[in-house]
Amino acid sequence: MAAGAIFIVLDWRVAIISWGAFIIITALTRYVSLGAMIGAALFPPGLLVFGGGNIYEFIAVAMCVILIIVRHKANIKRLITGQESKFSFRSQK
Repeated sequence: MAAGAIFIVLDWRVAIISWGAFIIITALTRYVSLGAMIGAALFPPGLLVFGGGNIYEFIAVAMCVILIIVRHKANIKRLITGQESKFSFRSQK
């Protein structure tokens, strides 16, 4: 989650929530792409809840989240069809 570093700079409190969601979703489902999308999607509402940043930062972050989701379009299709590969520490043979 490269956007995660940017999130830390903008508001570390919301970044911790986003990173936490990323880790939990990835651990539960073993889908890194799903964890990344959910973690990123939680950041803009988190900014509103914690009152971090200004309207320009909120718009920039919202646009980044939209870009993240658009860039995961192929992953979303594979998730829906059940063909997305799962994260594993084991080597695939």
